[in-house]
Amino acid sequence: MNDEDTPANDQRHDFQPKRAQTGNLKVKMLMLFGMLLMVMYAMHEAGKPKNWEWMNFPKQASALPTSENRKPNAAHASSEIAAAPASKTNRVTNKPNSDSTNSKSAIKPIRLFDASPETTAYQNRHQVPIESSKFWQQLFASLNTEQQLELFQLLDRLQDPSRLKKASKLTGQQIQLLKSIKKQRAAFDDQLLDRMTSLPESSKEKSRSSEDYFEADKFWTKNLLVALEALIDNSDITLGQQNHVQQLQLLFESEALKLVQDNTAIGWTGDTIAWKRNWKRIHEGNVDAPATITRIQLVAQPDEYRGKSISVQGYVRAIESRRAEAGSSVLSSADAGKYFIVWVKPIESQSGPYCIYSNELPQDLPTKNDLLANFNSIATIEGLFFKNRSYPAASGEVLSCPLILANNFKLTAPKIADAPTLFWQPGRSATLALIWLIPLIAIGGAWLVFRASRTQKRLPSEKAQQKIGLFLGDLKDDPNVQTDLEKVQAIREREIEIE
Repeated sequence: MNDEDTPANDQRHDFQPKRAQTGNLKVKMLMLFGMLLMVMYAMHEAGKPKNWEWMNFPKQASALPTSENRKPNAAHASSEIAAAPASKTNRVTNKPNSDSTNSKSAIKPIRLFDASPETTAYQNRHQVPIESSKFWQQLFASLNTEQQLELFQLLDRLQDPSRLKKASKLTGQQIQLLKSIKKQRAAFDDQLLDRMTSLPESSKEKSRSSEDYFEADKFWTKNLLVALEALIDNSDITLGQQNHVQQLQLLFESEALKLVQDNTAIGWTGDTIAWKRNWKRIHEGNVDAPATITRIQLVAQPDEYRGKSISVQGYVRAIESRRAEAGSSVLSSADAGKYFIVWVKPIESQSGPYCIYSNELPQDLPTKNDLLANFNSIATIEGLFFKNRSYPAASGEVLSCPLILANNFKLTAPKIADAPTLFWQPGRSATLALIWLIPLIAIGGAWLVFRASRTQKRLPSEKAQQKIGLFLGDLKDDPNVQTDLEKVQAIREREIEIE
């Protein structure tokens, strides 16, 4: 009799112990669900620029330029604040070697003039019609730096309340510039009219083109054209016309910000217009309420914050004094004077400094760099972000940092930390007892967990044992139950009988 024919094997399966459900599957599912929520929260926080500093970005070896590396830039620092360039080649003297050897195509970057104006906060302040904005963008890009400066001067003169009293006449270049603008605008209006008339009647395109034409024509013919002619005649303009001039000026300032090149030295050719316009805004107080920004936001998204009023905090670590020539855009007056380059260590980061151009310094700020090494007063700078400028660091590398323009900044005394609270500390005997008690508790807990995880043996009851005994006895007395040997012998006997 083999094992397959033994009924006892089937009976033993009924008495095998069953494993108790410990609930481990539910615990694992809850842990996975919690980890999924943590991953989703981490992804949401990682999308915020203010949190990028904690994502283990490589830190720069040195935050401030050395005194040796700063000396060659002294002459260049005064050249970037000079007045409009004298020649029409738009070249700036004393440009850094790294910038002067670059390709000339970087001076005028390629731009898509057919695109609509940028939608950032500052660049969206103008209300110029869409079709007109395309024309003025193309016109501004076609002018050289000297003509762009003259155009800004004309718009500033139109908004000057004392313009009629001064009775100043336009120069020959300014008159030629106005004639060129009128000629190009007339050609642009003809193109709009031709496009409107070429479209089929009662079509949506023709209706939209008609609205664009009359809106652009109203913006130019009844307002800007009259205002520009008032410059030649030295006549007065209405408040509505002055408002249109202001909107056009905001559009040109947004176009000037697009020409700023990041990761370049101070004095880059494309920065000239935006540099002068930003300083003019600062001197006139035409600055919005600042938004608190961190360094990582300015480094990662310079186009988003360029020309905007921001507020940063840090510790002053170095000061450079520079002398500006008469008529410099950095100074509020036309006389020669001094300005300061302040290197500030961010309060929230160790990656690099802020470079602050300031007209004045706080009275309680030390002027010697030796005293600034441990100067812990917090500097709050409110100004306009210009670009990420390049500078030679102490390690010999050429790094970049945010450049901020400001009139002055404030100092706040450092916060004095409260005296540490004395907590209870165990004595020597209690410490020794804890040293011995903690391992014993850990071992006991592990033993209890091991005991709880073992499968307990399950024995049949007395009644079940009696049934098993009776069943085994019946099997013993059953003549049909044979061993393997008896089966073989029975087979052999049948074969002999057959033979």
